[in-house]
Amino acid sequence: MTAYEVVQRLGGIGAMNAPTAYRALDFLEALGLIRKITSLRKYVVLRSGPTHEPLVFGICEACGAVQEIEDTASLNSLVVNAQTAGFATRHLTVELKGLCLGVACSLSKPAA
Repeated sequence: MTAYEVVQRLGGIGAMNAPTAYRALDFLEALGLIRKITSLRKYVVLRSGPTHEPLVFGICEACGAVQEIEDTASLNSLVVNAQTAGFATRHLTVELKGLCLGVACSLSKPAA
C-alpha cells in the first residue's frame, strides 16, 4: 500500500493524513514489520515476520503481485563482500521483476 492508500483506508480515524501515514509507515519499517518496494513506491507486510535481514521480492509486471523470496544466505554473502570491499551496508532489498506463475495471473500464461 502507499501512504495515500493507508489514509484512504483509515479515513475518519483520528487526524489521519499523508504525513501521519508516512510517519506510521516509517515506524513499522523501523520495527522490521514492513518493507518498502522502492520501484513501486509501496509498502508490503513481511510474511516472514519482523526482520531486518536483507530480502528479495519478486514483482509480477502483469498482475502486480509481490512475493517475498527467502534467500538470506546469498544476500548475507553480498553484505560480507561489500564489507570486505570497505562498504557498510545499512539496508538491502533486491527487487526482481518478471512474471509470476500464479493461478490468478492470466497475463503471465503462455498463449494456447
